[in-house]
Amino acid sequence: MPNENANKLNLIIRDALVPKGYRPTTIDDVEAMLDSIGGERFSDDKIARMLRKVRGEEIAVDWTESLEEITESLNAEEHKLAVFYRAKGKEIPPEVQAKLEEMRRRAKEKGGAADGQ
Repeated sequence: MPNENANKLNLIIRDALVPKGYRPTTIDDVEAMLDSIGGERFSDDKIARMLRKVRGEEIAVDWTESLEEITESLNAEEHKLAVFYRAKGKEIPPEVQAKLEEMRRRAKEKGGAADGQ
């Protein structure tokens, strides 16, 4: 239940960071709070894009660019494996994570910039 655990964690963090009396519970309270803090409103397009990313309908981060830098010294099969798991936004299985860490270590030894970023 990753989403359930994430929701519980978010509530704990919110309770720790937001003082009582400043925790809006209704839509009107939330809108009033947002209006009071100012700033620029997001465009409808940006909000729609953010929601698509939250729902997993759009890739939130394009890992292919950073993977290109990290995996220059990898063979085609290793690179494909890394791109597949990262681009899908899913958790990487432990055996694949171990292989990626080994590849990063080898790349570092060869002088590559494989810092996992």
